[in-house]
Amino acid sequence: MSEITNAFRNLAFLIPKNDVVNAKPIISGLIILFITVTLFAQNPSIYDPTITPTVTDQQIAAWGHTSPDKSGITVLDFEGLSDMDAIKEFYNGGTSNNGFTGTNYGVSFSEHAVGIISNEAGGSGNFSNNPLGNTVLFFPSSAPYMNVADGFNTELSFYYASSGEIQIEIYDGLNGTGTLLASKSFPETPEIFTVWEQASILFEGSAKSVFFSGPTNSCGFDAITLGQTHAVPVSKQAFLISLSLMLVFIFIKSRRIL
Repeated sequence: MSEITNAFRNLAFLIPKNDVVNAKPIISGLIILFITVTLFAQNPSIYDPTITPTVTDQQIAAWGHTSPDKSGITVLDFEGLSDMDAIKEFYNGGTSNNGFTGTNYGVSFSEHAVGIISNEAGGSGNFSNNPLGNTVLFFPSSAPYMNVADGFNTELSFYYASSGEIQIEIYDGLNGTGTLLASKSFPETPEIFTVWEQASILFEGSAKSVFFSGPTNSCGFDAITLGQTHAVPVSKQAFLISLSLMLVFIFIKSRRIL
C-alpha cells in the first residue's frame, strides 16, 4: 500500500498550482484512479482479462470425459466447461451458456456461476494447483445459487481459494428459499489462488439449494461434493467409553469361564 501512495504523490506535479478550475478534474481523476488501484491491490482477480484463451473445444471435451466417479457421490469438478462459461444447466441434462453438456446430476446454477480454466491450461484463470482438473467455479458479479431439485443430505464439502472471507448457506428450498439448514464462514486462504483449502458443512434435513458468497471475482471453488464422503469422526470420549465397556465385557466373560 505504501508503494501505491508514493506513486500518487509523485503525480502531484500534474495538479496546476493556483488554478482551482483546472485542478478539480485532475484531482477527481486521481482520486478515482487511486480507489480503483487500491481495490484491485486488496482483491486480486481470479480472472485475467489480458489473457487470450488458447484452449480448444477438443481439449475441453476430453477433460469432461475424465471427471471422477465416486460411486453414487456427486462431485462437481467443472471439467467440460469452456473458459468464462456460465454453468447454468450443464449438470442438469441441459447445456452451459456456451453449449457444453456435462453429467446429469440434477444440479443447476444461477446465471452468475461461471466456469473458468487455469491459464496454465490455456484459459484466462489466474490460479493453479486446484484439486481436480483445470476448471473451477467463480462469480464475476453477483453471488450465485446452486439448486439440487431432488435434494441431498448430511454434508456439503468443497475446496476453495479466496482473497477474503467466504460464506456458505444451505437451504431446504430452491433458490435460497425455505428453512436455513446451515450457515458457515471460512477465512481467506494463504498464497491466493495457489493454495486451496478443504471445507465442509454438516447439516440435518434435505438440502435443495446452496448460496455461495465471497469477494466478487476473487474466490474460486472446486470439487464441490454433495453428500457424505467419509465416516463421521468419533470423539475421543465416545471411543474411550466404548473401549471401557468392551474390556469390562471381556473381563466378565473370562471370569465366568474360570
